[in-house]
Amino acid sequence: MKIILQLFIIIFLLSNLADAKNLKGKVTYTQEAARIEAFKDLARTVPKKIFKDYKKDKNTKENIKSLKEGNLKIEDEPKRNINPFYMWDKIVLYSVEYEDDINKKYYYNPLGHLVKYEINDYAGNYPYRAIAYDKDGEVINITFVVSETESFIFDKDEKLIGHWVDNEFYDENEKKSYQRVLE
Repeated sequence: MKIILQLFIIIFLLSNLADAKNLKGKVTYTQEAARIEAFKDLARTVPKKIFKDYKKDKNTKENIKSLKEGNLKIEDEPKRNINPFYMWDKIVLYSVEYEDDINKKYYYNPLGHLVKYEINDYAGNYPYRAIAYDKDGEVINITFVVSETESFIFDKDEKLIGHWVDNEFYDENEKKSYQRVLE
């Protein structure tokens, strides 16, 4: 009887340790599982009226000046975060994310014309999606963000564009293509 009781206690403790590990572990996604989640209930088009007020950046001059000065957080109203995208040391694109609506991001060319619009469904936890639409409201690509350091990017036809793992970007052939610096 004592041996059975000891055996029962050991099994109970081991099963609890296994459960604790599962609670602390990360969810991993294969490319196919990420694709399924990324495209689940996806709105392939959005009405243009939802971003019509943002077709032209009303703060283009101030935003470009701030970017050139390295100031990415603007405290003047409307409060916003801006991020530059460079090619050959020139700003070719910049994004604007307003603090009062952090689930939307607007991408502009240096003249302040809307290039794309992004909606994400981030609610404080992972995974989440960021869906990019062109200025006509059509899907361009979907980013399925698994964690702070991992995401999958698919085009509108559900083809893998790439996979970020930490600071490395792998293309559809699993070849390293780019690097980034995560802050």
